Amino acid sequence: MATLTSTTKKQTATEIQDADKLTPFNAPKYSVTFPRRPKVLPILKELPQWQKQYSNSKIINGYVRETNSLIKCLHTVTYWNNQTVNIILNTVFSTVYFTLLLFFTDLYLIPSSPATTMSDYIMVNFYLFGAFQYFALNSIFYLLESHSLAKCHLWFKLSHLAFINYISTSIITQLYYTFFDNVFYFKFLTISTLLISSIFAIFTLSEQFLRKNRSQRNMVSITFIVSLLILPTASLMFKFNTFRILRRVEGKAILLELSLYLFSMTLKAVQVPERFSENFDFIGNSENIYHICIILGSLLHFKMLLNSYFFMHSGLDASNLVTFNV
Repeated sequence: MATLTSTTKKQTATEIQDADKLTPFNAPKYSVTFPRRPKVLPILKELPQWQKQYSNSKIINGYVRETNSLIKCLHTVTYWNNQTVNIILNTVFSTVYFTLLLFFTDLYLIPSSPATTMSDYIMVNFYLFGAFQYFALNSIFYLLESHSLAKCHLWFKLSHLAFINYISTSIITQLYYTFFDNVFYFKFLTISTLLISSIFAIFTLSEQFLRKNRSQRNMVSITFIVSLLILPTASLMFKFNTFRILRRVEGKAILLELSLYLFSMTLKAVQVPERFSENFDFIGNSENIYHICIILGSLLHFKMLLNSYFFMHSGLDASNLVTFNV
């Protein structure tokens, strides 16, 4: 026992002496390894099967192989790959809409029109939030889709739910300014919009939806938009004559917005133009065109909302819905 105690004391004394000799210049160095840019990006056929399932089968080059690392996923923004354009577009406009959500109504809308009601305030911000969450969740999906099957699976579902939420907020906010003097129509059409959206959201979360190919999933999105427009269009035709419809609704602008959405979704479904050339693998493919069209449509819809807002507060018409002042 005495021998063991003596040995232990000697080891302790030696460790203390060694520690005293350490200085900032001879202290052990620990290196931090950062991800390196891959010399060659893999092509489609080199990816795991689960990545192929979520990829555009007509885009051949510029993929990021499964990383299983959040740091490596974030590092992909430092080099050019076939999702770079999508990440940039969605990140920029999620930032734009988040900024508008924070400041637009308070610093511009209310000062410009003292007649702003709480319902106006809610509706405009409701749309801005819908646009923000759509672009933000898409940006996260494109960043993390190469992480792993579980992460890709999760964010793929969330990005589709974000799309349903965005379209729903677009429809509901337009309904408010179209039927501002008829609470029953606004309530009925809003409830029907939420019910249809809920049905499509449940289907989006199902395994059946995930098993569908890219073209079939895009056709589901087109069906969703068309189904949301049937009842409001029929109600407009039933309730108002052509003159009053044109006063309340910017028909050309709505048709242009709808055309942008349907056109881009159709291109995405048929995978054009990347179907014909590998020159579109990195930029100019249907995925890029789709996001550009969604951005243009969202800006156009925001402009229509503001025009409807100022029309309603111009004195020609006044809201009969919630009218307490902000």
